[in-house]
Amino acid sequence: MSKAPPKEESSWLSVNETAQALGLHNNTVKRICPTKLPYMRVTDRGDRKYWYEDVNSYIESRMVRR
Repeated sequence: MSKAPPKEESSWLSVNETAQALGLHNNTVKRICPTKLPYMRVTDRGDRKYWYEDVNSYIESRMVRR
């Protein structure tokens, strides 16, 4: 994940896609504080969608720099 795509429907990631990108379990992704990894609630069930750029930013913030 190096460059965020333009803002369109394909730029939103499901919980499963976000979990795969982060190398975490779906439930762990849901436990991340929304101020660190914001999401949007969609559908009547309240499914979460994560913006691709926010996921990129979260990954970069968690990287260890030497």
